[in-house]
Amino acid sequence: MTCPRTPLLATLFATLAVTSSAFAQTSPDATARRQLVERAISARDAGQHAQALDLFQQAGQIQMRPGLRMSVAQEQDALGHTIEACEGATACVTEAQADLTGAGNATALQGCAALVATTCATLGHVRLRLPATLPEGLRLTVQGRVVDRSAGDLLTVSSGMVAVAAVAGRQVLFEESVVVQRGETRDVTVRLDAAPTVAVTVASELSRGLGPERSTTQRQPRASHKR
Repeated sequence: MTCPRTPLLATLFATLAVTSSAFAQTSPDATARRQLVERAISARDAGQHAQALDLFQQAGQIQMRPGLRMSVAQEQDALGHTIEACEGATACVTEAQADLTGAGNATALQGCAALVATTCATLGHVRLRLPATLPEGLRLTVQGRVVDRSAGDLLTVSSGMVAVAAVAGRQVLFEESVVVQRGETRDVTVRLDAAPTVAVTVASELSRGLGPERSTTQRQPRASHKR
C-alpha cells in the first residue's frame, strides 16, 4: 500500500533530518547516515519503494531511531511486506514510548500507532512451545520464515494456514499446520520425539518418465549402521 504525503509524514521527514544533524555532532558516520536518509526520501517520493527501503535500512544500520524505524515500516507496507511492517511499527511504538522526550519520538509514536492499526489488524500470531533443550543446529521455520529465537516465542503470521517445522540438517524433526484467524493467537507445541522426516530430492524422474524433477518428503525410520 502506497502511503500518501501527509502533514505527519512531512513532519517526520523533517525530524529525520534534525536527528541526523544532532547525531552528526557525536558520530563520524552521521554524514553517511544523513545522505542515506535524504536519498531514501527522494526514492520514496519517486515511488521507488524497494530502493527507499534499502536506503532507510542502511541508515538504520548506522543508527536506528523510532522515526527511521517508522520510515522502514512504511516502505515495507508499501511493498506488501505486511508482517515486517507490523513488527517494525510495533517496535517503533515501544521505542518511542520509552523516550517520548527524544527528538521526533512523539511524532513517530503517532505514525507508528496508526501503522500498527492498519497492518497488524490483518494478521495473527503463533506462540511456539519449545522443549527445554533443543538439538544443536536446529532450525525452526514458521510460514517458511526462519525463526529468530532471540526475538521471543510469539511470532506474527499471516492469517490462514500456518506451517511450523523444526529441521536439523536434512531431517525434519517436527512439522504441523494450524489455521490462524485474524487477531488470533495459536499455541503450537513443538515435539521432537517422533520419527524424523527425511527430505529426498528425486533427480532422475525425467529419465524414468515420471515427470519433471521435484522435491518430495518421505518419512523414514532412523537408520542403524554397524561400524
